[in-house]
Amino acid sequence: MLPAVLLTLSVTAMQAQVWTGALSTTWSAAGNWSGGVPGSTATATFSSNTARDPNLTAAAAVGKLLFQSGSDAEVFTGSALTLNGVSSVGIDNQSGVTQTFNNTLVVAAAQTWNAGSGDLTFGAVTLSANLTLTGTSNLSFTGTLLNSAGNRTFTNDSSGAVTVSGGVNLSNNNIGRTLTFSGTGDTLVSGAIGNGGTGAGNIIKTGTGTLTLSGANTYTGTTTIGAASGTSGGALRLGASNILSNNTTTVYAGTLDLNGNSDTIGALTLGGGAAGTSANVTTGAGTLTLGGNVTYSATNNPDAATIAGNLDLGGTTRTFTIGNSTAADPDLTVSASVSGTAGLTKAGLGTLVLSGANTYTGLTSVSGGVLNVQHSSALGTTDAGTTVTSGEELQLQGGISIGNEALSLTGTGMSTTGALRNISGDNSFAGAITLTGATRITADAGSLTLSGGITASNRALTFAGAGDVSVTGAIAIGSGSLTKLDPGTLTLSGANTYTG
Repeated sequence: MLPAVLLTLSVTAMQAQVWTGALSTTWSAAGNWSGGVPGSTATATFSSNTARDPNLTAAAAVGKLLFQSGSDAEVFTGSALTLNGVSSVGIDNQSGVTQTFNNTLVVAAAQTWNAGSGDLTFGAVTLSANLTLTGTSNLSFTGTLLNSAGNRTFTNDSSGAVTVSGGVNLSNNNIGRTLTFSGTGDTLVSGAIGNGGTGAGNIIKTGTGTLTLSGANTYTGTTTIGAASGTSGGALRLGASNILSNNTTTVYAGTLDLNGNSDTIGALTLGGGAAGTSANVTTGAGTLTLGGNVTYSATNNPDAATIAGNLDLGGTTRTFTIGNSTAADPDLTVSASVSGTAGLTKAGLGTLVLSGANTYTGLTSVSGGVLNVQHSSALGTTDAGTTVTSGEELQLQGGISIGNEALSLTGTGMSTTGALRNISGDNSFAGAITLTGATRITADAGSLTLSGGITASNRALTFAGAGDVSVTGAIAIGSGSLTKLDPGTLTLSGANTYTG
């Protein structure tokens, strides 16, 4: 008797459970299936044209949905269907036609939905586990995508179009959750992304694909591109203005692309990805307005970071804290035009380059490391001037002419290379220079012309470097000394009054 029992069990396990819709549209009716109603670990197969689309009169669960070549274009309705996955596959569409789900699908275990041949269109989808999309056809999410009971990953490895138009809730309760968009494919989220509760929700972009956001988002957590110590997070692109909800934004590796739109964020952190990666922000014709300070992280010694386009300081003096990466020189280049009614403070041991035509009106302060300017108006308007504290450096480079910008200097710069330093090119500075301590001015190469005069109360002044310096304004440093070092030429042509 035992062999017969085993044989019966084996045949039953191998029997396919195929939708026929022979009696009605009811999913749970045994007469609508060849092989019986599929259970929570079974594969529900659709293999031929049927007259009736499945309707779930009560919630149900299966392992997998398989749409074979030649099957009908089904439209699922009714109650929720939970997919547990069979061999990590939840849906496999090989039918060549569109399969539509107007009911809720629940992703109960990590799985793949494959649009191998034929599109997949979804209503509401609940992510209770991670979901991966594959195939060459399109996948459309027209209902709410719900990040449920944990932090989930939505991976798009499809080469077809993936669109999420029904909106995203980042949590199913009042606990802040994180949803990661990953993969090699491009994803468009045109629906609004919200917290889904009172907790602040976060989004992360990883993988090499592009994530485009164009909905009226309301989530209040963080926005992150890439991962700490990780490889590039691809691109996060805006499809409209005012998408990022004033969020704190981190670009470890990859690109934040405003795509010609304008937006306001909180604090901005760039860098910190794996060695060899870079972090970039570009706005196109749009403007990125800062609601916080800017940081470049040198952790893992990544490559240089960049900000291009248009940058607004947001009405408050912003501090740019720049770490010193051994793989980057400079560390952060801001070629964007920087505007605003506030000032800019450079902090940290790294090098910040300003190379745009800037119009901000506040004080420029170098309180750490190096500020390298490569445009005649890189320091903004001349209203508030520039200060360089002891041990830090203001560098001029590229053949620029800075106007009547008041400049306060002290110290010998970093490693005695000069508090004011001409790196290359023929540069000029027309503003009045005030020394608040013993100060060194260096020209490494090219020439530096100072026409605004140099004043101090009995401070020592040293000129150094292989380049040439011409001081056409008066030097009035009281009894302070003047020292010339190195092979460059120093030319003094002002009505000097110093007595040291």
